[in-house]
Amino acid sequence: MNASAFRGADGTVNLTAILGNPDFQSEKLFAYELGYRIQPSRKLSLDLVSFYNDYDDLRSTHAGRPFLESTPLPVHRVMPTVLDNEGSGNTYGLEAAANWNATSYWKWSGGYTWLRMRLTPAPSAGASVSFDSPAHQWQALSSLNLPRHVEFDTALYYNDALVLARIPSYLRVDARLGWRPRPPVDLSLVLQNLLDDRHPEFNTNQGGVTTTQIRRGVYAKLTWQF
Repeated sequence: MNASAFRGADGTVNLTAILGNPDFQSEKLFAYELGYRIQPSRKLSLDLVSFYNDYDDLRSTHAGRPFLESTPLPVHRVMPTVLDNEGSGNTYGLEAAANWNATSYWKWSGGYTWLRMRLTPAPSAGASVSFDSPAHQWQALSSLNLPRHVEFDTALYYNDALVLARIPSYLRVDARLGWRPRPPVDLSLVLQNLLDDRHPEFNTNQGGVTTTQIRRGVYAKLTWQF
């Protein structure tokens, strides 16, 4: 796959390309989890999970030897990036979740994740492994049933910064107003990303793809079940 092209100092067109590898293998994972669930009352339940993941043969890349190519014209120099399985490492962390039925018509739920990643390529020159995940994430959800079959749901999300992708942390609020006039019909009005008009959530330049920001949004939905 061709990624980009530019003219070198000697005037020759350079073409960066991502090349496949017939020896590429499936990535390997050994995952270990230990969890505990408790329900101290009929209205409250709590979950706590720890995990450790050991990875091998992770997808990585290394710079190949440049070569000249005459088809298609003009003659150009290919700067290859080759896929391989030289990555390895581990991740570990904690997950917590809670559900609370505050009343018969109002429910709350929330969750938190803490993650640490230690992924490294093999010591071969130029090898690299792609990874980036937030160290901290949490969310809080509220579900409120109002009179006359009206529902009002709100959600608050937090994502920690993606350091390698240079994406700052962000806080997002969504809301939904729903109405069920009769059992098979559901009308909804949804508002997304209420705190800002746009924000980035990821960043990549693979394949020349330009990353766009997530905008504030609103949409209506009609659901009819039969």
